[in-house]
Amino acid sequence: MYLPLLLNDGRMYLNIEGQLWLIDTGSAVSFSNNRKLVLAGESFELEEHYLGFDIEILNGQLSLACEGLLGTDIINRFDWIFDLKNQQARFSRSELPLLQNQIKADFSFQCPIINIEMLGQSQPMFFDTGSQFSYHLERDITQCQQNGKLHDYSPAVGYFNSDSFIVDVDVLGIKRGEIMGFLPETSPLCSNLKPFKVKGILGNKTITEHTLGYHPSRQIISLA
Repeated sequence: MYLPLLLNDGRMYLNIEGQLWLIDTGSAVSFSNNRKLVLAGESFELEEHYLGFDIEILNGQLSLACEGLLGTDIINRFDWIFDLKNQQARFSRSELPLLQNQIKADFSFQCPIINIEMLGQSQPMFFDTGSQFSYHLERDITQCQQNGKLHDYSPAVGYFNSDSFIVDVDVLGIKRGEIMGFLPETSPLCSNLKPFKVKGILGNKTITEHTLGYHPSRQIISLA
């Protein structure tokens, strides 16, 4: 099965029957004002909000408004290949082929955690396709090249600014300078991440020039 795929401002959207849905592997819950979504002939009941976000707040942060957010409660029901170059998503209840570069993913609350190489060591990060930016929980990235300010939004905190740095990372064999900031210490997300022993959040920009394979039943993420 195939759906049109749109990349806008570093985020991926599925076009489902003419309506745009944000693909967010960092959210365990899908939500929309439209309380039902039909995908591949299956009907899914949706929430109206999650962790302080509803569709109005979400669209206030996006440069492209969407009908709703597609979280891992639905995404993880399928195998996916997100072909950003050709702007299409292939998905199936059966296993799809793995792409060239592969990494094992752990899942906490249905959200994927992968290890990336940075600062001379392997560091576990939540892989969050709904996040435009990457964030680190520790201050050791301040040794890297400064890159001005990030402007973002966090539930219970609202809009915030963060110093950002260009951090050399290796994600599934792809080396790049990743722009990283810090989450506000008062953000519930910041405190919620610490028990999972992750170092932060890896946003979507790392993979926007590649084809992404998302294989939750096998706990694998692949890239080409």
